[in-house]
Amino acid sequence: MNLRFVSRFLIRIGITFLILTILVNIMHWPYLLPFPLVGFGLIGVGYLLRFYLKHEKSALDFIKLGLVEFWVLHGVFGYMDCPGYRFMFYSAIVFLVAWLIMGGPKSYLESQNIEKDSFLYKWSIPVLVLLSLLVGIGALFKIMHWPLGDTLTNIGMFGTAAWALLFAFQIQKSKGKIG
Repeated sequence: MNLRFVSRFLIRIGITFLILTILVNIMHWPYLLPFPLVGFGLIGVGYLLRFYLKHEKSALDFIKLGLVEFWVLHGVFGYMDCPGYRFMFYSAIVFLVAWLIMGGPKSYLESQNIEKDSFLYKWSIPVLVLLSLLVGIGALFKIMHWPLGDTLTNIGMFGTAAWALLFAFQIQKSKGKIG
């Protein structure tokens, strides 16, 4: 069996478990404990395997590894109420900022084989920053019980989802999967 497939499979199953965690938490069902632990564990192991299998590693790859692993540890420690989960959170934030500064989004876009002259390539980062700001500002408005909190959050979330769908179809089109 191909180990790259196994690493992708573990990461995808881990993400599925985290989504199920949200569902179980919202519905107030019992037996929530194993779901996030299994999800974070699968993502952590899957990404470590993926990193190990990569032949040529750059500084950005090490930063992504630190980001993912500290995020996973923060999730596990935070869920189990262990001391040190805040250190994991702040470490993940430091790696996230380093990833953004070192050109992580641009590197990701380039790895997806999108034409550099396309609208999507030129506007992906500004549009996603704007939509993220809408979600963040909407959440702050909602916390403060100010008007338009729900509206801003929904516009940002639905806009991000629409942009992700457009991005996915553009990637498939550029790879020749969609006519």
